[in-house]
Amino acid sequence: MTKLTVLLFCSLFFFTNCQKGKIEKQKVNNSNKEVVKIDSLKIIYKEIKEKKDNQQLNNSFLKLFPHNYAQFVKVFGYNDIKEQPAPLYSDSYSYINLFFKLSSDNPVYQKKAFDIAIDAKWEPDAENFFQKELRTLITSNPQKVCSILSQYTYQQEEHIWHYIFDGPNNKENSNIKSLILTNCTNKQTQNILDKNLKSLSQDQSDPEQLKKNMEQRGYSLLTEKVCDLNQDNNQDYILIFEQKNTDNLVGDFIYESPVYVMISDNEKKINIYKNSKIILTSNRVCPSNGFQKLVVKNNFFTIEEDDCSGHFFVNSFITFKYDKTQKQLITLHKLGKQFSDRTNPDKIIPDKIQTVKDFGNIPFVDFDAYSFGQ
Repeated sequence: MTKLTVLLFCSLFFFTNCQKGKIEKQKVNNSNKEVVKIDSLKIIYKEIKEKKDNQQLNNSFLKLFPHNYAQFVKVFGYNDIKEQPAPLYSDSYSYINLFFKLSSDNPVYQKKAFDIAIDAKWEPDAENFFQKELRTLITSNPQKVCSILSQYTYQQEEHIWHYIFDGPNNKENSNIKSLILTNCTNKQTQNILDKNLKSLSQDQSDPEQLKKNMEQRGYSLLTEKVCDLNQDNNQDYILIFEQKNTDNLVGDFIYESPVYVMISDNEKKINIYKNSKIILTSNRVCPSNGFQKLVVKNNFFTIEEDDCSGHFFVNSFITFKYDKTQKQLITLHKLGKQFSDRTNPDKIIPDKIQTVKDFGNIPFVDFDAYSFGQ
């Protein structure tokens, strides 16, 4: 074989593999950009409700259901910046419930549920419904779940577990963890639950462990208060974190400063409440200072922050109240705003004060500062 022949052969080999790599990469990109056929999904959903036992319709519904979290949000989520719900936002619970019901004996589509969970973040609406159904799937068949989890990389599975245990629905975290560790021989899963998340009950009951976990997720601690919100002579905690790097996040208004309220009770248990929509981490259209301070007095706590609105600098005081007589223990109590005209700082502008009489009963976990700013 001549040198020229060898050179041509090698060139052809590398070109072929390069093209193959490009094709595979293009397949992944196309999969991520695939659009869910929402109208078709709605039609099939309606037909399934009318014709209960039709395997062909069931399979079509499962196939059309979103493949990843980005698609899930476009179908069932809510755009906080635009204040615009996705097409199936109002019916998200029914669609999600049907998906898990139809996929109960189908590991292929059960895996799709975990595919969605990889990048998912807990939110009060569709993401909350989806998380609850996923938790039910885990507790009903832990061995099957372990088999599914074995198909993911370490980082992917770690993200899945963070979503599963996130949010205020944390009372069963320890039970779920124990159930999985008992039924799962997958070393990767055991390592994640044992070492990285340690006791997920600790994540919900130990402020120090929560701080470590948040540090691993890319957050720094802004402030922390030890208090007694429920007035039971046991220590409660309020912790505020901030995403260290917001450069890659999309949008002009970035809310990545989660507030955790950890309430203890007389049984030495701690319930955790989380909200990531109170504090504006970054406002790319305004030179505001953001978070200022956290003040706690008896069963009230107030978060103070600076922001902008039009030509005004706005100093906001957001007060929440703990009330054990209410179903939602922590609710919005008062919202105050002080204004300063950027073009005329000496101009006197009246403060704006809103109370429960104005906005009604709003649970801490549901409060959205952006919607109140409009």
